[in-house]
Amino acid sequence: MTRDIVAHPADELFLLYHRPSGETHVVAAEMMAILTALDATPGDANDVTARLVRDYDLEIEGDEPVADVIAARLAELASLGLIDIA
Repeated sequence: MTRDIVAHPADELFLLYHRPSGETHVVAAEMMAILTALDATPGDANDVTARLVRDYDLEIEGDEPVADVIAARLAELASLGLIDIA
């Protein structure tokens, strides 16, 4: 997790304390997986999708718009100020 975020699990959710803003956010495990995928190396939706497929042994069937969903989640995390996207 980035130095700016302190994460604590709470059942199936995560509490994220964002040090720079002093705000606490509640996110689902899926959002935490995305943040974790970005932890070591920044990337775009395709990079994050590839990391999630690898790390969680996911299988993507046919034309599933997984990268589009990941891109939307990245935009949500950016709107909260938790990540920067280009």
